Amino acid sequence: MNPYKQTIDGIGTTYWAGVVLLSILYVVLSMLSNLSSLRIIKVFTLSMDAGSLFYPLTFVLRDMLHQKTNLTLTNRVVVYAGLSNFLMFSIIYVVSVLPADPAVGPQTAFGQVLLPSIRIILGSVIAGVTAELLDGLIYQAVQRRFGEKRRYLRVVLSNAVSIPFDTAIMSTIAFYGLIDNATLISVTWSNILLKYAFSFILLPLFYLRIAKRQLDGSH
Repeated sequence: MNPYKQTIDGIGTTYWAGVVLLSILYVVLSMLSNLSSLRIIKVFTLSMDAGSLFYPLTFVLRDMLHQKTNLTLTNRVVVYAGLSNFLMFSIIYVVSVLPADPAVGPQTAFGQVLLPSIRIILGSVIAGVTAELLDGLIYQAVQRRFGEKRRYLRVVLSNAVSIPFDTAIMSTIAFYGLIDNATLISVTWSNILLKYAFSFILLPLFYLRIAKRQLDGSH
């Protein structure tokens, strides 16, 4: 059944509640990951932006949303997440340029910390939207090729292409010229490896959920 035609009652209500929850979590995690990326951290011997600890979860949420709905709706959520990040930066910018209350102090730290996020926001939006749309096209192509067989290939092949594409564009736009090239390369590679690791770890959980839903539907 076309998900757009499901009614907002009974099972339809549960269906749309799941779609809304996945969409909200995707947008919120995207925004928080961008803010967290303002800090470069060291994990063991790898340099990475802190947002890379959370951003890989958006890949899982996107795949779950795609599985639950379709490519059109998923792409809309991806674009809305990009617009939400631009809105977040716009609000931060307006607040930072408004005159501070002299009784409290200059409060310059707010803008100094958060305004550099414009490059991160731009990098994330450009890389995220293009990579997610590319991921969706690959996911859809694999789905058409194999149908309901080898579902794991949808995520494996789409992420194999979109993860390095997303990370390279994001790191270059966000950090080039702000950190030395060696650190930039380290950040890029560590982010790619971390995202691949998250995808590998969470893939079985994702498809166990699908198998359980199919088993429940057969009774």
